[in-house]
Amino acid sequence: MECSEPPPAGVDGPHPPLPVSALLVAATIATVGVVVAFLMWSKLRGWRPPPKAMKEMECSRAAEPTASTACPPPVEATAANAVSSSRDETGTAETSPASLALARRVRALGLHLGDSFVSGISVGLPNSASGRRVFDSTNLQALLRGESLIEPLPRPLVQAQLARNVVQVSKSPTGERLRRPLSALQEVVQIASRIGGFDLAADFGVDPRIVETLDTTYALAIGAGLQALQDAGLVDGPPSSANRHRRSASEPNFHAAAAGAGGGVGCGSGAPLPGSSGRDKPWRLDKRHRDETGVIFAASFPALDSLVDELSRFMTDGFARATGAARRSLAVELEAHATRLDPPARQALLDLCAGLLAGEPVVDLDAAAGASPAGAKSAAAGAKGAPAAAANGVNGGGDGGGAPRYEFNRKLLFKLLVMANSQLAELVGARGPNLHINAACAGTTAAISLACDWLRAGRCARVVVISADNPSSDSLLPWIGTGFLALGAASTRPSAAEAALPFDKRRNGMILGAGAVGLVLETDTALASRPAASPRAKVLGTVHTNSAFHASAIGTSHAAETLEALLQQVEAVHGLTRTEIADALLYFSHETCTHARGGGCAGAEMTALRAAFGTETRKIIITNTKGMTGHAMGVCFEDAVAVASLSSGFVPPVINHEQADPLLGSLRLSEGGTHDAKYALHFAAGFGSQVSYVLYARC
Repeated sequence: MECSEPPPAGVDGPHPPLPVSALLVAATIATVGVVVAFLMWSKLRGWRPPPKAMKEMECSRAAEPTASTACPPPVEATAANAVSSSRDETGTAETSPASLALARRVRALGLHLGDSFVSGISVGLPNSASGRRVFDSTNLQALLRGESLIEPLPRPLVQAQLARNVVQVSKSPTGERLRRPLSALQEVVQIASRIGGFDLAADFGVDPRIVETLDTTYALAIGAGLQALQDAGLVDGPPSSANRHRRSASEPNFHAAAAGAGGGVGCGSGAPLPGSSGRDKPWRLDKRHRDETGVIFAASFPALDSLVDELSRFMTDGFARATGAARRSLAVELEAHATRLDPPARQALLDLCAGLLAGEPVVDLDAAAGASPAGAKSAAAGAKGAPAAAANGVNGGGDGGGAPRYEFNRKLLFKLLVMANSQLAELVGARGPNLHINAACAGTTAAISLACDWLRAGRCARVVVISADNPSSDSLLPWIGTGFLALGAASTRPSAAEAALPFDKRRNGMILGAGAVGLVLETDTALASRPAASPRAKVLGTVHTNSAFHASAIGTSHAAETLEALLQQVEAVHGLTRTEIADALLYFSHETCTHARGGGCAGAEMTALRAAFGTETRKIIITNTKGMTGHAMGVCFEDAVAVASLSSGFVPPVINHEQADPLLGSLRLSEGGTHDAKYALHFAAGFGSQVSYVLYARC
């Protein structure tokens, strides 16, 4: 028996089925509602269809695609292209959950997967020979023309080296260790490129009270950083600044400038670029750029100029006040030194000894004899046009016949702490990551590699790389120059024509230099946020390693492996083969002109280059800057000049080359002038087996 209840009141019983057309209408309305809701949500989230879907939609709109406009065939979704759309929250049906997870992780970590560019450069060149300002607006032109900045040393600096009792050690053909004391002036370093005078306060308008706290390397590095930032259009200098390096909206024609008709690379009229407002005072970054700008300072011998100068003043004061037996002992020691000097210097030193025995005060032994073991006086005070005593806080009074009494420099601590990076940051308001590194003679290039890592990791959106060294100063050359001399690495020839011989069979040793360099590196998104900015070059790849090989020699095989790794990275990321690169490549060598025996630095470089490029090496244009500037230690002028070469279409020549070295094989050495290269590769090596490569591309 079947039981059932009657229908409720007002209900007639079961409804008849709906017609199919009504169901379709209902489904359509529901679908439209979902789509509208999704579109509203996606607008809030900023979602866009994946690149593949966008491309397919574009293709569907094209009536008759031609060979030149036809869209590429669909590409399967991969982790790489899933991540490439940084705001894609949903992906496609083909996107795997792992790819979406990877995309979200990249975004959460703030990683930057785009490109990096060089937007500003600067070079501070040795100016003792040229008479120009250190950061003169024609510096890059001078290097691209092949102008030599190397000059003979003042005689007191030559004599000061000999006074340090140098003994060179070598091996005989049988392997016996030989010691050879140097006893003649012609056996020591005769030439160098040198900073003549530089005043950060006068040239850049920096507060003199700040300048007083800076070592000479810090002042040079800060000048390079300010100039590079101005070249990038990120800061404005004071109207009274002696150095105005802004590129104008239409950069001057370098082709005329290279021929000596004025203009320049990276130096415009000084007029502000569009969009450069919003800075509250000179040299300050726009507020929106401050937290995203980092600084890296690279130097091989920071702080030493100030330390040697302070020690020299202290010891000079002590020598001047020595009495009795101490004076007699000192006189005997100086008389022994006098026997190794030429007649004029010998007589001056003997007169000094007589004065010591007579009790006369001597304030500066180097000035009196040019050969004191106390060291050479600093060029820093002379560069500022102030007496050494006044510049270092020495006051009068005391004993010793009224001679100035040594007083400790209360600002010495600021000079000894390596603070060029933090001081530049303070001046411009850069609040991103901030470091000093020392990779010896690979310093600048290693800093560029680290900067690119920072940009890739999202630590900041731009990095100012600055580098400076002043080893040929009055204070440091008698120590650092003599150090290279003792190792047998320095040339002792009397002229640049006989010593500055890159890749030449006659090369006989390195030449000491000095200077500073600055580069601003930015991400593509940071550049895009500044519509008026124009990049100078693109950084295709960098690599920095350590060969764990030797204190002073290059590990050739490891250098070759490092270059191979860079080229593989560039091919994987940018799709460029080494053949394509070699067809349009400028190679900026590290070549220091060290002895040709065994190939030297040049031999190691060419071996690595051939290992990576094979027979394609013959196409590569090889150039060099150290033949013009000397070796400025951690300052790699090559990086700035490489960028300038790509943006200007000019390449510096290999100067003084006359005799090919069969150990190096056939090389395509630059003769200077114009080029049509698209890429520039720079190699830098530093003491302690440091190895750095960077590859730039023309924009």
